[in-house]
Amino acid sequence: MDNREKVEGVLRSLFDRERFESTFENEKFEAKLNGLLADGSIVEVSVKLPVSNLAGHVEHWYMDKENGDVFRYVPPEFPAKGIWELVDS
Repeated sequence: MDNREKVEGVLRSLFDRERFESTFENEKFEAKLNGLLADGSIVEVSVKLPVSNLAGHVEHWYMDKENGDVFRYVPPEFPAKGIWELVDS
């Protein structure tokens, strides 16, 4: 068994909550997310089990290349606050 600590990775530190409180907060988050995609630190992966089956529901999954963590991003449609959370593997 590997006893090394798991590397935190960039996605864990990208946003410290699971919901977005404002459009400004979300825009700032998306700018950082797009920067990580552009520099190759993360990649978008296929959604395996969506959080919702609602028509028109948008969900993206991103994998941290450094440690393999996968996070779910559902953009907010205020008053719905969206989702940013680690996907259980």
